[in-house]
Amino acid sequence: MTEREQGAVQVSIEKYVDARLAEQERASDLRHAEMLRALDLARDQVEKRLQTMNAIREQLNEQAKTFLPRDEYELKHEILANKLEAAALALDTRLAGIERWQAFIKGKTSLSVVFAGLALLVSLAHEIVLYLR
Repeated sequence: MTEREQGAVQVSIEKYVDARLAEQERASDLRHAEMLRALDLARDQVEKRLQTMNAIREQLNEQAKTFLPRDEYELKHEILANKLEAAALALDTRLAGIERWQAFIKGKTSLSVVFAGLALLVSLAHEIVLYLR
């Protein structure tokens, strides 16, 4: 091979290598750009998740402010339980009074029946005495 042919082959190899390197560089640039887009997308998704988590945390903190502390609940529960017990005792006392009143009224009614029966007997006895005379 002549020097000129060798020079042409060398130029041809250089062009081939340059073309391959340029192609590799373009492919590498494309992969790099795709990776950057994927990274941006992942960053956006993480940011959205963090915002959602922060919103949930804020909501939970606001909700926690409305909770009744256990000590306060127990104190108020005890007060209500005492009031309920006092009301039940008062109702029991009133009920016992009503029951005594009912018994008294029944006793009066029974006594009235007895007196009415006696009056009837006296009246009958009087009529019999009048009839026999």
